[in-house]
Amino acid sequence: MRQGHRGGALTTFLLIVLLIMAAIVGMKVFPAYLEYFAVKRTLESMAAAGETNGALRDIRSAFERRAMVNDVKNVASDQLEVAKGEGGSVVSVNYPVTVPLIANVKLVIDFSASSAK
Repeated sequence: MRQGHRGGALTTFLLIVLLIMAAIVGMKVFPAYLEYFAVKRTLESMAAAGETNGALRDIRSAFERRAMVNDVKNVASDQLEVAKGEGGSVVSVNYPVTVPLIANVKLVIDFSASSAK
């Protein structure tokens, strides 16, 4: 006797829909994380080059130059926070990124990067 289908079609369909939705969210969030790593790399390279020990104006100018090269768009130089310490200055920035997902649904991600290792 021949057996019929066992009902796995709905489960498989829902799994495929879930995977597609996860892929879409991942593709929309990925650029925000790429920019975060570019900001972090910019601040760390400024610290390694000694560009975080000057005046605030010089630090912001150095960040603007490096941010232009690294294609950083969500962080402006006036958002930088500089803290003086014994080992030199530590430059940090906290910024949110809003990622539109579907229609009026948005995802807000708060990033925090610093020149300290």
